[in-house]
Amino acid sequence: MDATGPTASTSSVLFFDPVCQKPYDTRSLQQAATGGTEASVTRIADALGALVMQHNRTESYGRYLPPQKAPGVTHVILNRDSRALPRVRELFPDARVYLWVHHFFPLGSKLFLRLAATAEFLRDMAVTIICVSNQQRYELDATLQYLDLRGRVKTCTIYNPVDAALVPDHSPIDDNKLVFFSSPNKGLKFTLDAFRELRRRMPQLRLVVGNPGYKVREFPPIEGVEYLGPQPQHLIHAQVRTALCMFFPNFIFPETFGLVLAESKALGTPVLTHDCGAAAEVVGDPQQLLPVTFAQRLYEDLFHQVPSGWRQGPARLAAYAGLFDCYVDRIRAWRSGARPTTAPDPRFRSARTSWPPPLTRRGRSWILVTPNHTSAAAIKLNSGYAALAGHEKRSPAAMSTARTTGTIPVSARRHRGLLLARTAAMPALTTTATTATACTRSSA
Repeated sequence: MDATGPTASTSSVLFFDPVCQKPYDTRSLQQAATGGTEASVTRIADALGALVMQHNRTESYGRYLPPQKAPGVTHVILNRDSRALPRVRELFPDARVYLWVHHFFPLGSKLFLRLAATAEFLRDMAVTIICVSNQQRYELDATLQYLDLRGRVKTCTIYNPVDAALVPDHSPIDDNKLVFFSSPNKGLKFTLDAFRELRRRMPQLRLVVGNPGYKVREFPPIEGVEYLGPQPQHLIHAQVRTALCMFFPNFIFPETFGLVLAESKALGTPVLTHDCGAAAEVVGDPQQLLPVTFAQRLYEDLFHQVPSGWRQGPARLAAYAGLFDCYVDRIRAWRSGARPTTAPDPRFRSARTSWPPPLTRRGRSWILVTPNHTSAAAIKLNSGYAALAGHEKRSPAAMSTARTTGTIPVSARRHRGLLLARTAAMPALTTTATTATACTRSSA
């Protein structure tokens, strides 16, 4: 084992990644382009001191290990793919298993068929499915109902973490700069079509494009567009800080969470996106959301398979028909002083300090409570993972009561000078928009 890596531990919690394209660990966040899911696994595992196993890792790096049996593991969080459940059961037959999903599962899609093929394992292993937004959970529950798994497979929502170090730093804002930092399959071709019209009407505008690195595609040169290619996160964040906005008119691949949305919000940069998937839940500001129109869906349905270099003509005709006017109007308003103010969202804060932090249990979530705290929008420390690490301590009587009545008994004690309280339920922090019918689903 590499002694220079994160210290190997006897943690009872293990993250198992059966689908990552290449191994990743703590170093990856600073040294390489890292996808949102991989970044979330790393942040949570490092905060908990949990083990991480990856199907294609051949050498150990501290707590990051090749697949193998590990004594003492009692909770396994399987990332993304339920087809690895047999392998997890083989390695950890006595562990409680959770499936952490990051996609929607529209009926008939490839992802739905994969889930359906493993329904027996989900049921027999009493798997709990972790969703990354309430919107995703709402739609997943409907899918489970269709598969006759509702009530047999539990679901919960745990938001992805945003680094607590990401805060506005008063960097100067370039009103001519837009940024797109996401996987290109999340509407980049449509974004470039829209930017062509933005640039025609506001010639000073420029668009900086980068991606997490797991889907690298070639795009044609376009005046005003700068392609950075795959970028490590700290360089992406530096670009986002100085932008007028994150220009993300994505309705092609609806986000179940959208780490790019949450991080941009934390950095103080607004997002211009569509009310699709979990965007409304994460962004939480109508000024930054646009409806998905029938004309936009029709345009993309017709030209989705057309390479970006061949879309200039259709995009020009669509611009004449007013397809991109909503972006022009919003960008003009923001350049003229109406740019929204954003700040870190306490729902997505992650712990980078000593563990365990001062926690309170509310419903399915752990939150950080200060002595004078009164707001329901408390600092969320990525919920159930703290409990999985063994920091949720209840008496047998309390556990029995909770299971029987569906409530959690109220108790309180002091923990490092702060209040540790368990309450029966947590008020909803957001109102999720049910936009399933307004969005085009993609299982790419």
